[in-house]
Amino acid sequence: MNDKKYVGLLMIVLGLGVIALFLYLSQGPKNIEKENEELKKQIQDVKSEEMKKNSNKTKSTETVEQSELENVKQVSENFITLLYTSSVDTNDKDRYEAIKKVATLNIADEYFGEKRTSPIIYDTTVDNIEIYNDIETVSNNETKTFATLQQNIKDSNGKEVSNRKVAMAITLIKENGSWKVNSFEQFDEAKIKNQEPVKE
Repeated sequence: MNDKKYVGLLMIVLGLGVIALFLYLSQGPKNIEKENEELKKQIQDVKSEEMKKNSNKTKSTETVEQSELENVKQVSENFITLLYTSSVDTNDKDRYEAIKKVATLNIADEYFGEKRTSPIIYDTTVDNIEIYNDIETVSNNETKTFATLQQNIKDSNGKEVSNRKVAMAITLIKENGSWKVNSFEQFDEAKIKNQEPVKE
């Protein structure tokens, strides 16, 4: 009889083992599927995060480029104002120091200097300054802008003597992290009128 008890007990233990094995094996694929789903979600999260980072880098680059353009335009406009504005009261030393902030030393020395060689007899001002450039013209160390303006000339009594339209091309370089005018070429109204129109 003991043998029957042992056989019965053995059968129960084997039955429980088979049931446990069956449950374990049936849970295995579900766990694998669950793990796969979790891994897919993690991969998707990483991809989403990378896309956000790349988007932020692009926006940041665009912001820097736009900032550079604005800086280049401002330097160009300051240079034009200093170049074309003068009066009998102009302090040449102050003007020279101001121009060195927006132009290379070569330009400052060639066109300004600390002491004028001939006296100023007219007051000159500028109006309608328009600066043109685009992102493709900005490199790491050099860029070009184009400008149009109107220069007004008055005698010492304040009477307008003349005014003229001017267009100019300005080349700027990056010097110690700042944009500075390195060269420029101006075109007076007569030369502008005689040029061929730009074909697109």
